[in-house]
Order: sequence, then structure tokens, then C-alpha cells
Amino acid sequence: RCGRCESAMAHSYTKKNNKLYRYYRCSRAEKQSRSACETPPISAGDIEAKMVEEIRRLAADPVLVDQVFAEVIDQQSEQGERLETERTRLLRERQQRQEAIRRLVDAIGSGENGSGTLLKQRLGELETTITLIEDRLAAVDSDRLILRHQSVDRPHLEQTLRQFTD
Repeated sequence: RCGRCESAMAHSYTKKNNKLYRYYRCSRAEKQSRSACETPPISAGDIEAKMVEEIRRLAADPVLVDQVFAEVIDQQSEQGERLETERTRLLRERQQRQEAIRRLVDAIGSGENGSGTLLKQRLGELETTITLIEDRLAAVDSDRLILRHQSVDRPHLEQTLRQFTD
């Protein structure tokens, strides 16, 4: 964040004589005008080095590592619960649409309820909806599988954080 106006800092670059100069500039100054915020551009190398230094400092704090680990576990659990809730809802919706299709097919077969054309149109709509539900179910099942295989354990988190401190 910009130290003067609290706007985001945006990455940018310029090229001069085949040399690339990377920097971060206040997004307010970038979007509005330079007079909107007087913070000068900051060298990308300088700010990125400070970010790595801060990550190293945080990674060496065992209390913070405990907090990060607990937060990761909570987020994974919440994501799993959201996916399971969505899966249950989709299964219920699919069953309701399939039952509606069975009723329509029976009505078409018996010649009830007037125009077979309208019933066939509704049948097509229900089949399309079921296809969409099944596509989403497949995506949810895939996400659930990925989530199960992405479990984080404490030693792995510590090893990952040590890569910043070595």
C-alpha cells in the first residue's frame, strides 16, 4: 500500500536502450494523475527485497507459524464443508428435475394436458438443466478430490517457510 494515500501499489516498467526498468507506482497516481498522490515510483528490486525480508522475519516466528497452520486447516475444512453442501444441493436439484421429466414423459405418453409440443419443449429445458447440474457436480467432485490430496501438515508448512529463511 502507498504510504501516503493507502492506495494499492501497481507494478509497472519502462524500457530504455534495451534495458528494462521495473518499479511500483501508486495506483491513484497512475489512474488519476501524478498530482493525486506525490509518492514517487519505487524500484521493484528494492520493494521486492523488503517483502522477502519481511516474509523471512514472519517465517521465523513460531507463534505466527502456529497461527498460519491453524488458519490453513480452518480454511480447508470450510472449503470442504462448502463443497459438500453444494454437492448435496445439486444432487437434490437433479433428482427433482429427473422426477419432473418422468411426470412429463408420462403426460406425453398418455396425451394428457393439451399440447405435446409444449410438454416436449419443457422436457428439453429440464434435460438441459440436468446437463448443467451434472457438469457442476463433476466440477465439485473434482474440487473435493483435489482438496483431499492438498492437505497441509505442520512439517510441510515449516519446510516451505524455511525456504525463505535459508
